[in-house]
Amino acid sequence: MLIYYNPQDTQVLRAVNKTMVITYFEIGRMIVEEEQNIERMRSFYLVYRKSSTLLRKSNFPIEKQQTLSDEFELSWSHYLTLMRIDNENERKFYEIESVKNNWSVHELKQETIFIYYSSKLKYIFVTKNLMLNLQPYFKRPIDY
Repeated sequence: MLIYYNPQDTQVLRAVNKTMVITYFEIGRMIVEEEQNIERMRSFYLVYRKSSTLLRKSNFPIEKQQTLSDEFELSWSHYLTLMRIDNENERKFYEIESVKNNWSVHELKQETIFIYYSSKLKYIFVTKNLMLNLQPYFKRPIDY
């Protein structure tokens, strides 16, 4: 059996192979992005299912869809920011303030960062004052 070899066939095979590799890469990227979105949605449900308002309202299955649309007044980006706050009361506070003051996502992030840093600064201030008060009891000065 005689096999005819055409150099153009090699170029076609390489082009097909390259297209397959790029396609598989793009499919992998889309799967990863969808998994990330699914994980965010899962986290959103887990964080907000505990909401006392939601639990109270969800006892009425007929009104559930209406109730849920009334419950969530902010954008998805707002909720992604709020979900980073572990304390439920603090998260609810920022959610209410965001709605009441019509905060953009940027403003919400700035407010949460400011409070975080100011609370850390208060902690550092209290700790330094406590250390200053205790300093006479140590043999050598405390460096900050």
